[in-house]
Amino acid sequence: MASDLNEIKKDLRSLAGYLGNWGKYVKNHGMLNNINCHSSGGQIHYSIEKVMPLVFQDIDIERHVIPQGIDCLCRETERFFEVELTIRLSQINEPSDLQDPIKRLGVAIKIEGEYLSNDIFEKAICSWHLDKGDSSTSLFTHPTYHLNFGGDHMANKITEEANPKYYGGLLLLPAPRVLHPPMDIILSCDFIIKNFYEKSKHHTLTSLPGYKDLLEKAKSRFIRPYIYALGSTWNSDLTISNLSHNSAFGH
Repeated sequence: MASDLNEIKKDLRSLAGYLGNWGKYVKNHGMLNNINCHSSGGQIHYSIEKVMPLVFQDIDIERHVIPQGIDCLCRETERFFEVELTIRLSQINEPSDLQDPIKRLGVAIKIEGEYLSNDIFEKAICSWHLDKGDSSTSLFTHPTYHLNFGGDHMANKITEEANPKYYGGLLLLPAPRVLHPPMDIILSCDFIIKNFYEKSKHHTLTSLPGYKDLLEKAKSRFIRPYIYALGSTWNSDLTISNLSHNSAFGH
């Protein structure tokens, strides 16, 4: 599905409206109405930076979380965990159906909050990032689109705390780079909503026909070319001009 600047801006405004009507869960959804979405050099660009992330609050914590007790303490103490989303994306303006539209992508998801340990509130942090990389220049297996645990959010915490053992026995590695479809703002928000809120809580949003339509448009723009590239080795009709099966897998 081809897209132009005005259509992208319209979809961002629609997303802001849906997140705002969902309730108290997205702290600053209005920022999506004012995001710097612009075109230059035949590309569309937008970003949400670390200094002002999109914030999802009052998330649901599943059982078996570590440190233990976070799942019940966060609400009892009214100290909630939040998820912050930042993103940088550049895409081809009006790509063909046989093109991967993304030129540059970086999505960061940070989960942070406090928990009670020996009557003292301690901070806990976790982060993931999704990047578009270049498998041809990497020393290790490097899928074009890959999801990693860790990243700058967690690595920088060691420097901030001036404590090389801030994470105890946790080992932070760039590997493995997990194969994952690309995500724009719409797909990234949906990823957070469906992974960090119970189904009963997000159903009022994700079951809306308009929200579903918005999601399907984003899937068609970004995930369809990716899936075609993955399948192209078995079906030449699915060949994408600028993304191959091998590069998608990091071969």
